[in-house]
Amino acid sequence: MLGVFTLFTLLVVSHGYQAYQADPSRGLAPVIIGHGLLILLALIGPGILLYVVRRQEWELQALEEERDMLMDQLQYQSFHDALTELPNRMLLEERLQHKIIDARRSGTRFMFMLVSLNDFKRINKSLGYEVGDQVLKRVADNIVASLRETDTVARFDGDIFAVVADISERSQAEIIARKVQDAVGHPIDVADSPLSVSAAIGAAIFPEQGNDLSVLIEHADHAMTKARQAGGHAIVFSEEGATVGVDRLALVTGIKDAMIEGHLSMVYQPKLSLTAPDSHAFEGLLRWHHPEYGLLPADMYIPLVEQTRHIIDLTHWTVDACFATQRELVDMGVDAVIAINLSARVLDESGFPLWVERMIAQYGLKPERIRF
Repeated sequence: MLGVFTLFTLLVVSHGYQAYQADPSRGLAPVIIGHGLLILLALIGPGILLYVVRRQEWELQALEEERDMLMDQLQYQSFHDALTELPNRMLLEERLQHKIIDARRSGTRFMFMLVSLNDFKRINKSLGYEVGDQVLKRVADNIVASLRETDTVARFDGDIFAVVADISERSQAEIIARKVQDAVGHPIDVADSPLSVSAAIGAAIFPEQGNDLSVLIEHADHAMTKARQAGGHAIVFSEEGATVGVDRLALVTGIKDAMIEGHLSMVYQPKLSLTAPDSHAFEGLLRWHHPEYGLLPADMYIPLVEQTRHIIDLTHWTVDACFATQRELVDMGVDAVIAINLSARVLDESGFPLWVERMIAQYGLKPERIRF
């Protein structure tokens, strides 16, 4: 059987010689070589084309995989603490909200615990922030190692960690809290020297100390404050029905004064669009700087105010403030969309749509640039 190279040579010589006989003036060797190249191109050309197409497909696939990897990395960084690699507060609250929903359906209990490291600022000040970071990382690892895989450990804020753990009874919660306290107190080797830290722990049990996210966190935070006041190395459980420092009735009645006295403000969170990256859109978020309690989260007072007529006045104040800001942006040449959150109760007010139309006309705004 003839080899491939031998067959190719015979084919080239045969076709080349026929072409030479048709036109001897070009010479035998050039004609054979030219036909050889043509035949070679005809044989390998489709393969080269296929390779080029496949190579483009491979490169495109590699770019898509790189993009997916980058998106996964960005998503991970958005929901995890960079130092400890624990879930951050945003992811914690999301998981906690799902936990509450599941527990309501199944009738189960769980504990939410805040763990505040004692005198951590002194560690940063005396030993440096690099050592402080090492301490946070080791404490986080020790807490995770002391608990079950089903429990959640998160970095709540600065030197405060959070723990969510399933329980069946109060005594089990106390055991878990002591395990966490022992884990925090485990000696840490820093610069070849053992360093010991302690923690004040505040805990709340669902549903006894709170049937929703904000109240549960509020009770655990209050218990943690009591643990600090007790000397730091303490575990305090919030008691059922205990007050948590903020007079809720006072919040409801004080919202009117807050509007008059300038304690309310709006902050604007950018809303990015992948399809229109050059567009400008913002979401207006209400902030209450209470003279006694400091900055209050909206979920602490909005649900209460919604139960009264004050929600109408508060909504009018919010819309007016957002429209004034949008007018300022327009005057600066920024054609921005502003989104405003409304209470369902306000939408039931028959005169509200007409009032909004008058306000839009008063500020000279475009209705299509406003989102509710």
